[in-house]
Amino acid sequence: MGASGASRAACGAVGRTVAVLMLAWLAGCATGVVQTDRGAFMASKTSAGGAFGDPQALLADLYVEANQHCERSGQAVETISTNPEAGVPFVRPARSSLHFRCAAK
Repeated sequence: MGASGASRAACGAVGRTVAVLMLAWLAGCATGVVQTDRGAFMASKTSAGGAFGDPQALLADLYVEANQHCERSGQAVETISTNPEAGVPFVRPARSSLHFRCAAK
């Protein structure tokens, strides 16, 4: 492989890395549902829109995840606490967390 072939291979690898990072950024960051205590769970999500994301919309997404989690066992979400936080430009993105348990319907 000549110099131009090595250069094209390096550019291709960089391009793929940038594409993967962009997809991860666009998707936002979510924990999924994790057990925090006996019968208690938490889910959290960070906005892909950075500081300009809507923490209430993130919280709504978390309730969808929580409901799906509880419905698997025929139960309903019982909220323990929520923590929606607005983003601060150039400091932190918008984020929300939901602490819940699954209770009988």
